[in-house]
Amino acid sequence: IYYNLATAYPAQTVYQSVLVHAPVSLFHGWLVFVFWLNLLAIFTSVQDPAHPSFFLSALVFLIMVKLTATASSYVEWRHESGDAAGAGVIAWPAQYHIKHRAATSGEQQPLIPGDQA
Repeated sequence: IYYNLATAYPAQTVYQSVLVHAPVSLFHGWLVFVFWLNLLAIFTSVQDPAHPSFFLSALVFLIMVKLTATASSYVEWRHESGDAAGAGVIAWPAQYHIKHRAATSGEQQPLIPGDQA
């Protein structure tokens, strides 16, 4: 839906950009982030979330790289206008996670933001 809307029906007025394309872009970016977050939650152990295994740490790293690449491709995909809204929706929670982990680097935190066991 997102690709078809962006290519077959480009916004021709400001109202189309704000009322049609921006909400679809925001929703699509949020779905991309939530998909990877839920995939990560499948592998997270409830018994000991403070001490992740090497596999889980590597998986988090790969997911963060994938989210960064996806956000970058959102901006570069449509060269003339880009999709900064979709990229921002993906980058915003990823930035939160990175800053939260850096601020509390002295102790292990849950891998999923908001998952306080």
